[in-house]
Amino acid sequence: MANAVPNSTLYVNNLNEKESLYEAFAPYGSVLEVAAKKSLRMRGQAFVTFATVVQATQAMQKMQGSVFFDKPMHIAYAKDKSDAAAKAEGNLEAHQEARKKRKAEAEAAAAGQMPESEENPAAKRQHRSMADSEAPAAASEASAPVAGSLMPSQTLLLQDLPQACDTDMLTTLFWQFPGFKTVTLPPGDRRVAFVEFEDVAQASVAHTSMQGFDLQGSKLAVTFAHSA
Repeated sequence: MANAVPNSTLYVNNLNEKESLYEAFAPYGSVLEVAAKKSLRMRGQAFVTFATVVQATQAMQKMQGSVFFDKPMHIAYAKDKSDAAAKAEGNLEAHQEARKKRKAEAEAAAAGQMPESEENPAAKRQHRSMADSEAPAAASEASAPVAGSLMPSQTLLLQDLPQACDTDMLTTLFWQFPGFKTVTLPPGDRRVAFVEFEDVAQASVAHTSMQGFDLQGSKLAVTFAHSA
């Protein structure tokens, strides 16, 4: 799991039993919830929510690698806060609505149902380029922009990046999204990059969220990369 922003919910895996998880984490703070699927014995994962980020951080530092029912625990911050944490903060409804919206946007994008009015700037430029394909080329092939794809894929194509952009900068921006895998900058062209996710739906969420993001004065143009 890629690193996540510190929050009050911890993701714990490599477990054998759910029993006693509460007792194991309780010494480090107020445990609001321990959530695990019924198939925990098979999947070995759970989410432990504390009242504060400080408590969660302390628990992670102290319990990381601890042997629990004969297996060492692997602990990280959860990608998103739990409903229990949102309820404690008084914004449960907004939290659930935001999650539903992200899911709907991802499903729509993955199905290729992005409304034309919401088509991203880079895609519109691609349409205009296709319409004018019979006109004489004004620039050399070497300086032509990389063409993105309208068909959703698990890899995003970023264009219009600032010259100072590097892999670390883009990783910092995109690792917050579930499913993030890698960032690749083609040799010799620092204004273009590829960001890969585990699946199309996850890439679609990042696509929607980062479209037009202001990065050091440059507006990111985000499209889907052509599938191999």
